[in-house]
Amino acid sequence: DWLGDEPSVSDIAETIDYDVVIIGAGLSGICAARAAAEEGAKVALVEKSSSFNCRSGEYALLNGTLNKRWGRENIVDTDLVVDRLMRECTYRNKRAIIKRWAEHGHEAMDWFLAAYPDLTICDTTREVVTQEQFDKGILVPLSWPQPEHYDYRNEEFPTFPSSMEFRSSRADQQGFIVEAQLNDAIANGTETYYGCFGTKLLKDDSGRVTGVIIRDANNGNKYIQLNASKGVILATGSFAKSILGFGVAPLAAAAMVHTGAIVIDQLPQGNYFHVTANAMHMDIKERSQGIFYEFLVGGSAMLTATILYGFLHLL
Repeated sequence: DWLGDEPSVSDIAETIDYDVVIIGAGLSGICAARAAAEEGAKVALVEKSSSFNCRSGEYALLNGTLNKRWGRENIVDTDLVVDRLMRECTYRNKRAIIKRWAEHGHEAMDWFLAAYPDLTICDTTREVVTQEQFDKGILVPLSWPQPEHYDYRNEEFPTFPSSMEFRSSRADQQGFIVEAQLNDAIANGTETYYGCFGTKLLKDDSGRVTGVIIRDANNGNKYIQLNASKGVILATGSFAKSILGFGVAPLAAAAMVHTGAIVIDQLPQGNYFHVTANAMHMDIKERSQGIFYEFLVGGSAMLTATILYGFLHLL
């Protein structure tokens, strides 16, 4: 059982009641905290590291306030984009969810930007800004303006005029605007628990999650019970902890996951198999003849990586 035994916690040092408890102070967790707090909920935000976390800063939106400013409003067929994303995901996702992003994602971005009035919004990708503006943070439309001769409708792999990126002199790039969301959440009453690890979810007799027990590493690893009358939001990372729990080094785990993903992606159920079909100028019958070869090569790489890194611990 990869989940392991259910944690046994006996000594609860403190019990605190909240409406909403959020595990993970990354981008999604912080935005959830701000949204809930703005609606009047009593919110707890739990994070195992010493501060909030974020990376990158690139987003994609269709239409809305920003794209209207940049002259990109209504120049992309939303259904075309949704269909393209469905194809790249090999039709395994839910179209209604992507459609909702395409039609309403810009509304969330307007709400997101409202938390940081000092933002400099550039009108082109290569607009010159001052060092002071860059230090405070800027938002740049990517690949804009496009060359006059470029028409995404004629491309097999189109670059839709929809992407944008937050940039700054900070190491975490978009940290300035994520921190602004956090500050708004705290201003509306959100309480933060840094250095605390989500240890055990609490459920009632019906199976409904009613709270979480956290371990406070900053205070003698004492256990605190956080009750949640409205719900618990898990805004955490991936399954990395499950792999690392077997004593596998982080780099070795990355190598094994990467090789495994290659095998999955190159077989008929994978994205790579479908999105590269036209690029290879092969119909499905011809492409299928290479499945055994791709499985053999990918499987060998995955098996080798698992033996070297998972069992022999060479890294």
